[in-house]
Amino acid sequence: MTEIRHNASAVVQPGEHTVIANLNASDPANITGLAGAAITEIRHDASSVIQPGDYALSAKVNAGTTSISNMSDTIIDHGNSPSTQLGDYTVSAKVKSGNADISNLSGTSINQISHDASVQPGNYSLSVVETQVASNTASNIVLKLDGETYIEVPGSESLNPKNALTIEAWLKPEKMTGEAVAKDWGGQRDYIFPELVGSNNLRFVLWPETKILDSPGVEIGEWQHVAGTWDGQKMRSYINGNEVGSVDYNVEELNDSEVSLYIGAGDSPHWTYTGLIDELRIWETARTQQELKDSMMKSLNGNEAGLNALYSFEGNAKDSTANGNNGEEVIGTPEYVDGELSLVSSTSPSTTRSLRITAPDATTHEVIYDMTDTSVDFPSLGLQVNTSNLSNMTSILLNNPHTFTINPTLEVTPPVGPTVETEYSFNNNSQTIDFSGLDIDVHTNNAQAMTNTLLDNSEDFTINPTLKIVAPDGGTTQEIQYNANNNSQTIDFSGLGIDIHTNNAQAMTNALLNSSGSFTIDTRLKATAPDGTQQEIQYPSSAQSQTVSFNTLGLELDSSNAEQTATQLLNHSQGFTIDTRLKATAPDGTQQEIQYPSSSESQTVSFSDLGLDVDSNNAQTTSNTVTQSLSDFQSQSYYVSDSP
Repeated sequence: MTEIRHNASAVVQPGEHTVIANLNASDPANITGLAGAAITEIRHDASSVIQPGDYALSAKVNAGTTSISNMSDTIIDHGNSPSTQLGDYTVSAKVKSGNADISNLSGTSINQISHDASVQPGNYSLSVVETQVASNTASNIVLKLDGETYIEVPGSESLNPKNALTIEAWLKPEKMTGEAVAKDWGGQRDYIFPELVGSNNLRFVLWPETKILDSPGVEIGEWQHVAGTWDGQKMRSYINGNEVGSVDYNVEELNDSEVSLYIGAGDSPHWTYTGLIDELRIWETARTQQELKDSMMKSLNGNEAGLNALYSFEGNAKDSTANGNNGEEVIGTPEYVDGELSLVSSTSPSTTRSLRITAPDATTHEVIYDMTDTSVDFPSLGLQVNTSNLSNMTSILLNNPHTFTINPTLEVTPPVGPTVETEYSFNNNSQTIDFSGLDIDVHTNNAQAMTNTLLDNSEDFTINPTLKIVAPDGGTTQEIQYNANNNSQTIDFSGLGIDIHTNNAQAMTNALLNSSGSFTIDTRLKATAPDGTQQEIQYPSSAQSQTVSFNTLGLELDSSNAEQTATQLLNHSQGFTIDTRLKATAPDGTQQEIQYPSSSESQTVSFSDLGLDVDSNNAQTTSNTVTQSLSDFQSQSYYVSDSP
């Protein structure tokens, strides 16, 4: 305090006064320094921890950790850089379409395993399995033609043998008419066999020069094996392995037009075949009678030497050889039925090769592939295996599993801005997944368990700020972490006796983040006059000079630092004295005025100009008695006798 002034009004009492500062919990802090910070009120108690004066308030992000909802094994480690956002985040895992990690497949000639987003993340096992298919009964499915239906096979070089020819098939005719197989249409003619004519004749026709061989022996409603051969010199016909006719036919080459091959029809609507047909074979060699007998009761594989086309009619008209002479256009409605024709498979067991994948869930998937393939599709898994050398892949992976991995992606969506993705390894190990752009690391002690929880499912975590208060003494601080959301909150600084109320914690954070505002806790100054009269004034306790007026007592208190004054006087009273002036007037009107210390002590006041001493055993009482008005000081009249 620099000065206590008083006026000369009647309310001013001479004598000893006291002044004391105290805190009133009903007085909120002065928050004018926090304008725009969404702080509605700062309350304080009246405990001994409260310091009057100016406080600094700021928000910040402390580097630390936070947890993910429902996931005790995974934590979030975050920094406090400018890129660290406060608020609610979501985290989830997914598999993106892409390529698997094939680092364990080095040397297998597998150059890529692509996958869609439906796959399981994790470790897959990949191997090749070979299966030997032993001799057994072939399928009984055959082609049934109704006399109005036929199948067209586009012409090709392999369907036009020039130097030798064998056509064979199994027939069960319902009518003794029609061309079962013909390369004869629109004036382009190469061959017809078998054709049924007359009462029971089997006709074989070749071009050029339209050579016809008719042989008897065909039966209606019976399965019969028929064959027609040409060796460059002679045409022969066979039924059930027996030669039934022959004719010389010596030409240099057969016709080789581009006309299609027709199964069930020739170059006339009236030459359609009615009945069953199976195992149609076209050879570029003249099969011997013994060869016909040896193979007529067997189904073939399609890779036999000299076999240019093979139609087993297993529900379609596909060519089983590598030539691909498939029936592409169908006129009418072909039926594939059980023809009760029992053939035996080839005596040489066939080998099928399958690529086997065992998925992370332990399910096994196999796909048969051909040695000419460059990729193997696993549609049930959403995978495709691409290889540059299928033979090498087969030899290395045959009964020798290798592994590959499909890794998931972790997604973190911050409070503001786009989702950030990071791929990580799918295993049972602990991992740290770095989201450096968000200043976040995700730590898990089991990446697989984390993935199982988060796969196509999001969880939440929050990075909360810290509110910091620095008390007026500059050394006392307290930090409290709070939720940075849009809700109202009360943040309790119990160590400082302060509660901060905000109606929007996020807005408060935005205003105070890496910045500071101030608020002031004011005291109440109470002055007590000598007669016990009191007046209490709320005292702005900032660190500035102030004047506090006690109008009721006629006093003004000046302070060069109100905060320091409040601190010194808090719950500790100090005294001050208002002195009066005594004025003595002699009979001749001579006056002398003396400032008179008006404490409640005995005093002697000397009026040297008048040769007088005034003794008092209580200066304050004397002052109160003789004081009429502080604006007009007068003493009581005195009389002096002649005696000394």
